[in-house]
Amino acid sequence: MTAASPSSGLGDGGNLPRTGSVPRAGSAALLAFLFSALAAAAVAQDAPPVLRASPGAERVTIDGMLSEAAWAAAEAADAFAQTEPQEGAPPSFRTTVRVLSGSTALVIGIQCDDDPARIVSFSVGRDAAMQAEDHVRVVLGPFLDGRSGYVFAVNPRGARYDSVINSAGDGENAEWDGIWEAATSRSERGWSVEIRIPVRTFAFKPGLHEWHFNVQRRVQRLLETDRWASPARQFRITQTSRAGMLAGLPDFALGRGLDIRPAVTSGGGVPAPSAPVDGLFRPSLDITQRLGANVTASMTVNTDFAETEVDTRRTNLTRFPLLFPEKRTFFLEGLKIDDGDTPHAIVQPSTVPARANPLTPYSSKYEV
Repeated sequence: MTAASPSSGLGDGGNLPRTGSVPRAGSAALLAFLFSALAAAAVAQDAPPVLRASPGAERVTIDGMLSEAAWAAAEAADAFAQTEPQEGAPPSFRTTVRVLSGSTALVIGIQCDDDPARIVSFSVGRDAAMQAEDHVRVVLGPFLDGRSGYVFAVNPRGARYDSVINSAGDGENAEWDGIWEAATSRSERGWSVEIRIPVRTFAFKPGLHEWHFNVQRRVQRLLETDRWASPARQFRITQTSRAGMLAGLPDFALGRGLDIRPAVTSGGGVPAPSAPVDGLFRPSLDITQRLGANVTASMTVNTDFAETEVDTRRTNLTRFPLLFPEKRTFFLEGLKIDDGDTPHAIVQPSTVPARANPLTPYSSKYEV
């Protein structure tokens, strides 16, 4: 008589499953799920916010009211967070941004909710610093390179500030003055602003349908700064590499791109009682022709600097020469880009600089 094997009733082979095989497989699947979830969360956290521009820029009157139907139909961005004083905290007041696009211009509308009686605003001149008052600051990066861009700022009184970003966002040059307009309005809801920026006022990379874009708001009485993209205090609003995206842009039309600035300087005097009049007549001409979105040809004859702001008088008690920023319009147009990371100063032509900061951020290794 043969005794039955203890494993004969357990199916073929009669082998018991190893006790650790099923838990190990489950642990591996769980770890894989956790890693994928963490990776997805990290990607979502690093992904920049996106605002899509809506058509209708031609149907808007720049009055600061945001009352046209095009604004109501446009996509809105209001996910701001504090940069100061509590980094990452929700803002004290809502800020809503909308963008309308056309063939020749962008129109940006911003609604700033607030107590209208407590708004802080006093500057009225061009290129005021606005550091100690309420204002909004818009940054555009039309080359999508994360190094260059333009800044446009407006306070509740309608004062405007603009600059060109340089040194990869670590600095900006306010001597550049673009051609753009802005209007503001106050209501019981707070204040609002409409900004119209013709694309011919700055250079951009052709063929792009999205640009870097960011908006920052200052509420001065609360010492609060709110930002749309990258609200961390360690980042600057001028760092376009940390900006959000403005999508849905059309193929912009540059038009003729011709700018002609004639001028005449005249005067006269009598050097002596019986001497003839000593007259002066000096014509001048500046011509700028945009050959493309990022190529500009310039010509000048007897360049006139009569409207140029004078340099601030400074006393030099050191052995080092003083460096003055360039303020003359012709030399600010299309100045050579500096691809280095070391900041350099733009100086008077009497001292020829080895390098210069960018005022027209052409994103190219070559220059014509």
